[in-house]
Amino acid sequence: MSFMTTLKSSRLVSLTPYGGYIHLQDLLWDANRLEHGLSSKLKELPFRVQLFKVVATHGDIDRVLTNQPAHNSTTHAIQQQNAIRWQIEQLHRELKQLTGSEKCECRKARSQRNPLGCCYHAWLALHLRANQLCQSLSAVQHALFDNYLRTELRHPHIPAIS
Repeated sequence: MSFMTTLKSSRLVSLTPYGGYIHLQDLLWDANRLEHGLSSKLKELPFRVQLFKVVATHGDIDRVLTNQPAHNSTTHAIQQQNAIRWQIEQLHRELKQLTGSEKCECRKARSQRNPLGCCYHAWLALHLRANQLCQSLSAVQHALFDNYLRTELRHPHIPAIS
């Protein structure tokens, strides 16, 4: 099973099995290392990993770590996989923030199915509506109650004064 994650520049790595550790930001990247990554040992990790320096579309530099074999990994392939990983993280963040899925107090997996399934359906409905309206998910969510609140303020169902 392979994994991929991004690292902060302050993490310590070693290029040799028994060498000293240096910060990621202090590594020197030549053309070969930029294309095929760099085999390195991360501090407090019991095995060697492949490290890539990926420049994001907005100019930020990501340092991506994976345990995939070096012979079939290039920076371009890692960049594509990292983009997919980011979409998954974005989905989970939106699911938690917009639908309240983190408030589910069920402990057993079987008990979590219905609440999390409903949260996913709510997220999907918001996502489809946001695409139709060319708006953000949070804008669509906030607009859900606008008409209701206007009507209630004009003609409240429960009057403040009897």
